Amino acid sequence: MRLIFSGTADPADVRLAMEVHRACTAETVAAFLPTFSDHDRATALAALAEVPALVAVGDADRLCPVEHSRAIADALPLAELAVYPGVGHMVQLERRPEVSRRLLDLVDRALARAPESVDVTP
Repeated sequence: MRLIFSGTADPADVRLAMEVHRACTAETVAAFLPTFSDHDRATALAALAEVPALVAVGDADRLCPVEHSRAIADALPLAELAVYPGVGHMVQLERRPEVSRRLLDLVDRALARAPESVDVTP
């Protein structure tokens, strides 16, 4: 789990991630792996160019380093980049309250940009 968590991660979060990982079938993993080389990331990002976004990254992320996250944020004009010191790839677990606050802010930004004709009531 050192690949996705920092050394200070809550053991309960590590266990949760391990349970999810173990629940993935070999078929799921086999189907997912080719996307690493086949997926056209630039085209996918272009589709999000007019949407507010949050790119959250830990500065100890070994899978998607800060430089990669910065490139993602740079490709999205409405993106906010949030770098969390001492955090690994599972930033949403390691910094749950902070990331949740930023996600709520993101929802507010998205709603402020939504056309008035869009009904956003639950």
